[in-house]
Amino acid sequence: MKKNSLFKILGITFLVAVILTWVFKTASYSGEISLGDRAQLGLYDMIQYVFYSFRFFSGIMVFVLLTGALYGVLGATGVYERFIEAIANKFKKRKELVLVAIIAILAILSSFVGLEFAMFAFFPFLISLIMAMGYDKIVAVGATLGGTIVGMIGSLYSASMFSNVNSTLSLNYATETLMKCILLILGIGLLVLFTMLYVRKGKKAKKQSSPALVKEDSSKKAELIKCKECGKKIDDKSKICPHCGIKIINDGVKEKKDKNKKTPLWPLIVVFSLVLVIMIIGSFDWSGAAGITWFQDIYTKIMNVKIGGFAIFSKIFGNFPAFGTWGIDSYGYASFDAYAILIALASILIAIIYKVKFSDYLKSMLDGAKKALLPALLIAVAYAILIITVYNPVFLNISNFFLTITEKFNVLTTSFAIMINSIFNVEIGYFAQNELTFISGIFADSTIYPLIGMMFTSLFSLMSLIMPTGLLLIATLSYTDTSYLDWIKYIWKVFVGILVVCLILFTLMYLI
Repeated sequence: MKKNSLFKILGITFLVAVILTWVFKTASYSGEISLGDRAQLGLYDMIQYVFYSFRFFSGIMVFVLLTGALYGVLGATGVYERFIEAIANKFKKRKELVLVAIIAILAILSSFVGLEFAMFAFFPFLISLIMAMGYDKIVAVGATLGGTIVGMIGSLYSASMFSNVNSTLSLNYATETLMKCILLILGIGLLVLFTMLYVRKGKKAKKQSSPALVKEDSSKKAELIKCKECGKKIDDKSKICPHCGIKIINDGVKEKKDKNKKTPLWPLIVVFSLVLVIMIIGSFDWSGAAGITWFQDIYTKIMNVKIGGFAIFSKIFGNFPAFGTWGIDSYGYASFDAYAILIALASILIAIIYKVKFSDYLKSMLDGAKKALLPALLIAVAYAILIITVYNPVFLNISNFFLTITEKFNVLTTSFAIMINSIFNVEIGYFAQNELTFISGIFADSTIYPLIGMMFTSLFSLMSLIMPTGLLLIATLSYTDTSYLDWIKYIWKVFVGILVVCLILFTLMYLI
């Protein structure tokens, strides 16, 4: 089951969601919970819901495909690999510090800005960089994926995380700021701790398994291979053919030694930096979180500019969203259209700067997009599960069971209800509207709503570390060809540690 384990487990989760529509009656809440008929899904419905996911949630899938296409174009420039090597060589002596910094920076960006899934655009680069510094793939994935999700767990100003949560419970960003900061810091600390323990354990095991040093027998002659470029025989340990200057991989040819050596790296750095800065400015809810209306005011003025009574910029740019609104659409749900367009423009700009031929540009984009095709398809299946929960609301039965075990609000049972239903509600905006309306209806004491809101966002995010429907999880694991089971073996201690911290913190908040 190790091969394609993520696809299998996601498929099983999809089937479980379908089976639950046969077991439970539909449940809705309007002052009280009411049960309807069973809405048993058939084969046609199952296939139809997957098609619905392409129709309703194509933005995130296009974003994933364009991210793959971007890295295909980067490979075609001939400088991307040198870019990675240059940075890795510069920081190799301080690689542990760099690893910790990557975890912390990603967590802070996710928490303060709301770049949860959008950070996927930088994951291939960061994972390649971490591996180039000598770490294995699971550490690289853990630092990037884990760091971003830890930021979600301790989220502070993410519009995509809080929009529907705050509106449903009548809260704001300032609610429980101190507790969120504590959870963020402890989450980063736990991830860093278990990452370093894993790294040190790997070093120790490698050292113990290293064979004793044996003096090389100088009488043995090195085996010779033939260079495919010039045809002359060379030492099989040679990395560069001394006759024609070709870089050798095994007995094949990779590239000429001096190819692209003089091509500058700084344009690539500038483009990456611009993409990140624009994403930050575009995603942070300036007016809601900081009370700053500059970007919205400038946007409005530009869009209202008229020449001869014709709104020129409004017509040229269409409905392109203003900075500060990229994270969500007008309904409070996650939006990826602006990110997808930005990534597409970045790939075009890189191709122009590095003079990639149009035919090579198209080919490299297609090659890159092919690598991202499986992640996009898995996301479609995950969203199909969400559509099942929205169109066939049977999951309030699960919530009702846990929430009514005790007469009063209970941190433990409420946490279980949120965590279990998170598996079938892959997007927090939709989940908040359904689940929080029910929870707030059962517990009418509004003084505990700040706690409920924090529990909801933190536990949903925590489940994103392990649940096979977690969008960022399945996209990252499938793109990097990382086994889901290997990931669980690596991350479960972090998950349990943060869960214990959450339950203790939530209990203290409730008692105080």
